[in-house]
Amino acid sequence: MRWLPLNSVPILIDALTSPPAGICQRSGSIQNSWARAGSGLTMKVQNGKSAKNSIWNIVLMAPYYIMALISKAQSRHIAIILHCKSKPFMPISSLPVMRFLCLLICMLTVSLAPLRAHEVQPLVADITVGSDQVTLELKFNSEVFLAGIDASTTADTNDNDKADDYDQLRALDEPALARTLRQNEAALVEAVILRAGSIRLEPSISGISIEPGVPFELPRMTTLIMTADLPDDGTPVVLGLDPALGPFAIRQNAPYPEKDGLESDALYTDYIAAGLNSLPIPRQGGVEREWHSVLGDYIIIGIDHIIPKGLDHIVFIMGLFFFSPRWRPLLMQVTVFTLAHSVTLALATLDLVRVEAMIVEPLIALSIAWIGVENIIRPKIGITRLGVIFIFGLLHGLGFAFVLGEVGLAGSDFVLSLVAFNIGVELGQIMVLIPLLVMGAFIARRGWYRPGVEIPASALIAVTGGYWFVERVITG
Repeated sequence: MRWLPLNSVPILIDALTSPPAGICQRSGSIQNSWARAGSGLTMKVQNGKSAKNSIWNIVLMAPYYIMALISKAQSRHIAIILHCKSKPFMPISSLPVMRFLCLLICMLTVSLAPLRAHEVQPLVADITVGSDQVTLELKFNSEVFLAGIDASTTADTNDNDKADDYDQLRALDEPALARTLRQNEAALVEAVILRAGSIRLEPSISGISIEPGVPFELPRMTTLIMTADLPDDGTPVVLGLDPALGPFAIRQNAPYPEKDGLESDALYTDYIAAGLNSLPIPRQGGVEREWHSVLGDYIIIGIDHIIPKGLDHIVFIMGLFFFSPRWRPLLMQVTVFTLAHSVTLALATLDLVRVEAMIVEPLIALSIAWIGVENIIRPKIGITRLGVIFIFGLLHGLGFAFVLGEVGLAGSDFVLSLVAFNIGVELGQIMVLIPLLVMGAFIARRGWYRPGVEIPASALIAVTGGYWFVERVITG
């Protein structure tokens, strides 16, 4: 027996949604697409060709295995999950809907295979403007730039026609990548646009460091340090980047904080869209920004952290929905989750709470797995469920704080930027929930909704969370 390969997904969907003759009989006779599995729930590929064993084959089938066990099906065939003893649990007229839902779940499963591996990370630029010199520290995915991938239009390198070039660069060890960067120094310098007044500065690379020991499955960050001399006319400095480097976060550092007496809330922090420039940065002090500009920027950052970059948070919100698509229990869960993550987001941003990402990220994945399992075994709203969601919300708030730690908060507008980011996160969650609520309005009251949609979706969420937990523990 061999596991069902991913290229057999159409066979799976067809078998799930087009049961052959005799399917309603108590014996559960399965024909055509399904092969008898003497060992239980293992399936065999129809054409007998060998199939690559992978963890995602298991993930693909796990929701259906779990459903079969939960429903206590008497037959040992996996296809029995679509039937309730002597008759189907859903009318034949509903099969097109089920076909679509099965396809959606299978596509989602396939798409969940380690997405973080080739995700394009936003560039972070730390700038220090002195009286006669500017120092720039860029932290970014250098392999994306070297491969010629446009980071302003690409969220995942797998979706780009230069994915093979990226993979070859990502396979280089740290010294080899550093040498490649040195060979492309002219292109790197050309991509950085520093101006003092009307004069374009000529920076040089004074240092290269590459994040060591990062598994190939995860993105690796490179830090470039550039310096440039300033003219003696006292003009402020403006930073821009080649649009191909994508949007970037800029954070101003004081050159001599003790001497200048500058506090962090007096300095400039901003999120710059691809192809645009920073505000002029004076050689002394920070930058005053309009409140509505801060509000808009940080709302966008908050939304962006959920859609498209917050896949784990999206899956968690889906888990809350599949617990109950009705608005009252859903509202209770989302409200508790929002209050909890707002608390730890504020505390962590204020540096009152500090927990390492290597601890928080696996626990977030574990929270996703727990929610999926609880949806199946205890589908009732109560103080226990809400208490669990509150605890998990505290964890997710720490995860949100890591994003703000990278981007930084907007100096003297600290409170406004924190509130705006939180608003953006909530708007992102609402965007996730709207299509789910629309779907729920049409099918949630159907008799087959729980066994046909809620349980398999929750099982998939549980398996995905478990996979992420193991992956994050291993990769640190």
